[in-house]
Amino acid sequence: MEGTIQKYSSARGFGIIETATGTVFFHISQFKIKNQAPRPGLKVTFETEMSEKGLKAKNIQLAEKTNETSIQFGKVTISAESVKDFGIADANSNLSQMQLAKKIPDYYKRQKALNEREAKVREELRNIVQKQRQNVKKGRIKNDDFHTASMNRLQKELENIEADKRKLHESDNYLYVHTYEGSQYQFKESDCGFDIYRKLRELENLIH
Repeated sequence: MEGTIQKYSSARGFGIIETATGTVFFHISQFKIKNQAPRPGLKVTFETEMSEKGLKAKNIQLAEKTNETSIQFGKVTISAESVKDFGIADANSNLSQMQLAKKIPDYYKRQKALNEREAKVREELRNIVQKQRQNVKKGRIKNDDFHTASMNRLQKELENIEADKRKLHESDNYLYVHTYEGSQYQFKESDCGFDIYRKLRELENLIH
């Protein structure tokens, strides 16, 4: 038979498999899938037998997987079906979930503001350079006059923006991912090589 695990109590070792015709109880001793723990949503195949309490499942195996979705975290690949729990945590301040929920949109808001600020400054620089080149062609100024006060000011502004971006990304926040198999991953924002907030959104879209 085929079915989907509906619920499982690790404390008691008992669970329920939902099938097209009803539900079947099972015990962990009949769970034959290696490197995995019973979890809601897991598709399985099994045989049945009668017990004193009614029909129960035995020889529980993993059903054949089709179109399994995986998520890439740098060099680590995790099956979406294996994800038990995930979120953003702060190593220093131990922010609550409510505080983190407020902090994540603020991060994107600040990132957007910096990108818009940078684009505006670069556009100003392009306009000044274009104007200076036109003046040089017309013989109004010499090449040495390219580095004007305005250009120096804008270059300094770009340096400040880059510093603000680095500061924004330098934190002790990390993305944690726990699996039903017992693996616990932590991807620190400052050195994981990817945007942990975007990866959090990806997880939310796939898991929920």
